[in-house]
Amino acid sequence: MIAQPKPVDLTAACEKVIVLAKQLNWKEVAVYTEKLCEFYPDSTVLVGNRMNALFHLGQIFEAANLGILFLQRNPEAIKITRNTLAVFPKLHRVEEDW
Repeated sequence: MIAQPKPVDLTAACEKVIVLAKQLNWKEVAVYTEKLCEFYPDSTVLVGNRMNALFHLGQIFEAANLGILFLQRNPEAIKITRNTLAVFPKLHRVEEDW
């Protein structure tokens, strides 16, 4: 099997995601990071910003799941831990609304 090349340089990808996040362009952050997180699943910048984008787009369960999966692979990731823990109170409220 031939390995697929990575689509872009990780540094350039992270810089673009940070710019989009600072602009609060959550839809574009979510779209841009979706594929990149498959190629760079251990990037705290990409995963953290993808979690933030999903959270702001109302996809709270997806954001929490992404954080949990990341922490299983990278338990020392403090930034992702904070983001994941911040989502849990919202999950409870979402379940109550159902």
